[in-house]
Amino acid sequence: MRRHQLRNPEQSHRERILVNYTNAAFIVKNDFKLPADTDGVFSGFDAGKQSYDRSTWNYAAAGGAQPSAGAPGALPPLPEKVDYDLTLRNPNCVFQLLKKHYSRYTPEMVERITGIPKEQFLKPPNSIRRFAKTAT
Repeated sequence: MRRHQLRNPEQSHRERILVNYTNAAFIVKNDFKLPADTDGVFSGFDAGKQSYDRSTWNYAAAGGAQPSAGAPGALPPLPEKVDYDLTLRNPNCVFQLLKKHYSRYTPEMVERITGIPKEQFLKPPNSIRRFAKTAT
């Protein structure tokens, strides 16, 4: 059965699109770390070389299989079959990692960094929310 054929009556239309047509459900390798989990950089950073070893950034292979090594310096090859979580609850699925990474960007942080008042920053999202409610 293909992923896009899976249906869950509990999921909204947006959730079905997110799960079935993006990489949101894909699981990233356990050794991947966000800047909040390290010294402010993503996992694999080599301070001496000022570059990243991106091997930790790859998806987890289904069944624990590991992809063959690529050419030195190249991006690591994708696993033949990627592990995924259709519930989007796995802490290492792309959706959860993005939520965690962007959660620190609060309206207060935007105001502190850019000087744009919080109320002004929130105008576009609030307008979109109001429009979406009236459109449905």
